[in-house]
Amino acid sequence: MADGVVLDLRYEAREVDQRITSQKKIDEWFELKTKGLTDLAKAQLKQRWGTMQKVLSSRSRLENIAADVLMDMEKCDRLKSGHGNAILVAGSIYEACKYFDLFDKTDLHGKCAIVTSYTPTVAAIKGEESGEGQTEKLEQYAIYQKLLADWFDVPPEHAVNRIEEFEKVVKKKFINEPGQMKLLIVVDKLLTGFDAPPATQLYIDKKMQDHGLFQAICRVNRLDGEDKEFGYIVDYKDLFQSLEGAVNDYTSGAFDGYDKEDVAGLLENRLGKARERLDEALEEIRALCEPVEAPKDQAAYLRYFSSRDSGNAEQLKASEPRRLSLSS
Repeated sequence: MADGVVLDLRYEAREVDQRITSQKKIDEWFELKTKGLTDLAKAQLKQRWGTMQKVLSSRSRLENIAADVLMDMEKCDRLKSGHGNAILVAGSIYEACKYFDLFDKTDLHGKCAIVTSYTPTVAAIKGEESGEGQTEKLEQYAIYQKLLADWFDVPPEHAVNRIEEFEKVVKKKFINEPGQMKLLIVVDKLLTGFDAPPATQLYIDKKMQDHGLFQAICRVNRLDGEDKEFGYIVDYKDLFQSLEGAVNDYTSGAFDGYDKEDVAGLLENRLGKARERLDEALEEIRALCEPVEAPKDQAAYLRYFSSRDSGNAEQLKASEPRRLSLSS
């Protein structure tokens, strides 16, 4: 950024198969998707929705990660509001295409794009026809062809020649209209260079290390709005050792060629930052619980956060905002 302002980073390693298929996460997703609906409408939707756990447990790893990202899009304030957006780093061009195909069938249709080094040309698929169905190269080509045709609203055979124009428009939209371009799927592009766009969250599903990893995480520690408090890294490949090593390399001189403001957010005292966040959270809880009646025992807290009369639906509904505040 021109003003050199960088932010703190938060890192989370996720085991997506366990995370997304748990009943607790499924229930949480349902509540997020149905917030604001009446109890009757929720019940009717849940009936039509069926048992999501069975669906998720039968999905591939890429499908589970896509579902996990979609949950964050509903849960994280900045992503949900459209003030922020995200980058997903895929392990290969083929996986990037598969991810796009999954997201394009969801609420992210028209708000998600692939940006890779791949150019969809007829030469790229020459000799790929076989009697055993589509090869990876044919599938890549078909997904790119459809993406470009839909974007420019032109016949597929004309769309494949507009890849450079597409990438320029998409990148500009990602920076200037985050609510309209919420997710970029990349492999190597847009992770390096001074003009690589900032993002609120970075999802990593690719083995990375050293300079590549370091430059990627710098996408999320830059200020891109007054409501951005920190950058968030979600790691599906358990790269913590590599991440730690990348930061240590900087301190030993390996990154002397980079602007120090770009990495300042990585080198701050994490313990002090965590303590500040803990103190803030405790203060919020104290304020929330202040109205609890004396003697402030377990029964008093139960009455305050649920109902005075056991099972009273009106009282439970009235206290729901307090429970939501406590769990947020």
